[in-house]
Amino acid sequence: MSDSVVVIETGAGNTKYTASKGGQIVAAGHLPSIVALCGAGALASFQGERQTDEVMPVVNGVTYKVSLSANRGVAGATRVAPGDDFQNSAHHAALMAAGLYAAGLKEIDVLVVGTPVHTFNKHRDYLSSIRGTLDFGLGSHTIGTTIVLPQPFGSLLAGINEGNLINSARNAQIVIDVGYYSTDVLRARGLTLEHANSFGLAAGMGKIYQMFADLVAQKIRQPVSDLDQIEHCLRTRTPYVVYGQQVYLESYMQEIQAYLDSCALEIYGRVGTIENVALICLTGGGAEFFRPAIRKVFGDIPIQVMPDPLMANARGFLVAGLAALANRAA
Repeated sequence: MSDSVVVIETGAGNTKYTASKGGQIVAAGHLPSIVALCGAGALASFQGERQTDEVMPVVNGVTYKVSLSANRGVAGATRVAPGDDFQNSAHHAALMAAGLYAAGLKEIDVLVVGTPVHTFNKHRDYLSSIRGTLDFGLGSHTIGTTIVLPQPFGSLLAGINEGNLINSARNAQIVIDVGYYSTDVLRARGLTLEHANSFGLAAGMGKIYQMFADLVAQKIRQPVSDLDQIEHCLRTRTPYVVYGQQVYLESYMQEIQAYLDSCALEIYGRVGTIENVALICLTGGGAEFFRPAIRKVFGDIPIQVMPDPLMANARGFLVAGLAALANRAA
């Protein structure tokens, strides 16, 4: 092998990837978690030509199409809400194949992947069995071993490694990972998880993007459906251009706030006592949106929004992968 680590963190909104070789990061980025089924024969002629930034992985004999562009999905495909068996699905395999292709390494000593908190035990054994040679029609990859972690554990690792979170067994920290369709909540002391107070919520940014779309549609009296563009504009704080008009989405936050407040109250009610909580970490693509609601409910407990929160789990996964590589060499 080649002292290489690849991270593939497949979320419902985006699939994040990072590759390290010889201790140096050689690739990092994200692509939309949107998968299209490729047609065949006459049907394919109506689908148009494949874009240069798209790949066509083959899973169990079926060809799919995935965009490698961070801000553009595949034409004609929509994001499907993943169920509890998403990690066993062909869509998950196709996104992993695209992530491996984007990472660019063929020989991988350690592959690190993640699952939501509530499905970790269900899928850990299957995902950790991924090793040997994989070929999705995009070139083969040889994988030495696979590590599986709960997704928000990556932000916990990254936060401690980067000095934004504390590594103490005396006080608890709460990591709130705001995803597209769901929000994962992880409570830990140092790196020890408190499983009884770690959970997933069926609440995420996808519903918020739809709320923005509905509000904009009411304002301009035109249908609005491009949620990926709304996500991009909110994340980059740029105007949303629709029907030739520039819309500043921040002006609609007051209407969105009630939903965010209800999510924060549910987290508060399930996370256990906050008496010994030293810090709350917000991470994931929707981290910044939840800060005011979390502040309102949790009071004076310090809140840390992870730098580049979309990629925070992947950064922590890389820390875990490099540690595993070092332990193997010792």
